[in-house]
Amino acid sequence: MTLDEAVATLRPLPAELTIPDLLDAAAWAYGSAPALRTMAGTVLTHRELADRTRVLAAQLASTGVGPGVPVAVLVDHEPAAIQAIIAIVRAGGCCVRLDPRRTVSQNADLVAASRVTRLVVGPGFRRAGSEIAASVPTVRLLLATPGLPSPTNSDSPQAWDTLPRSPVIAPSPSDLAYVGTAGNVRHQNLVDLLSWLNRSKQTTHKDLVLQAAPLALDVALHDIFGTLAAGGSVL
Repeated sequence: MTLDEAVATLRPLPAELTIPDLLDAAAWAYGSAPALRTMAGTVLTHRELADRTRVLAAQLASTGVGPGVPVAVLVDHEPAAIQAIIAIVRAGGCCVRLDPRRTVSQNADLVAASRVTRLVVGPGFRRAGSEIAASVPTVRLLLATPGLPSPTNSDSPQAWDTLPRSPVIAPSPSDLAYVGTAGNVRHQNLVDLLSWLNRSKQTTHKDLVLQAAPLALDVALHDIFGTLAAGGSVL
C-alpha cells in the first residue's frame, strides 16, 4: 500500500452521519441481499432488517428511550440480539452490553454505574436479568429480546414485541452509541472508525462475516455494524 492509499483509508465519512444512516444506506443499496444469516439457513435481508429494527425502535421509544438514554442488554449470539442492539441505537439509546460471563453482581454494578433504566435479556438470561433488575433501583423495565413469548408471571421480562409504538427521535452524531470496553463511543466516532476499518480491510457487500466475538466486546459491534454498513452479511 502506498502512502497516498494509506492516507485515503483514514478519510472520514461526512460528520453528520450516524449508525442508522449507514444501515439505511445499505438497505437502500443492497435491500434484497442477506444481512443476517443463521446456521439453520434463516436469512434476513438488509431491507427486512431495516424495517424490523425501525419497528422495534418505535416500540422502545414508547418506553421513553431516546437520545442519551442508556439501555443494557444481556444476550448471547442470536439474530434477535443483533436486532435488539440495532434497535436501541436507532431509538437514540446508548447501548450498554453486559457480559454473560460475569457474575450478576458485576453486571449489576455496571448497570448502576451507567444509570440504566431499561434492561433487555435474551433466552437463558431471564433469571439473571430479573436478579439484576431487582438489585438496581434505576431499572424500571425488563424486556425480553424480540421474538420471545409473553411473560408467564409478574417477575418475567415483558415481551418487547407487545409494546406500543411511538415516534423515534433520531440520534445526532454527537450522541452516545454505546458504552464500550474502551470508554463511551459517540456516533460520529464510530462512523469514522467503521469507515477506516472497512477501507483497510476492503470490506464489501460480498463479504460474509462470522460474528464469533462476545457481544460485550467492542470488536463485536465493529464486525456487526461495519459489515452491515458495507452491505455484507453477518452469520
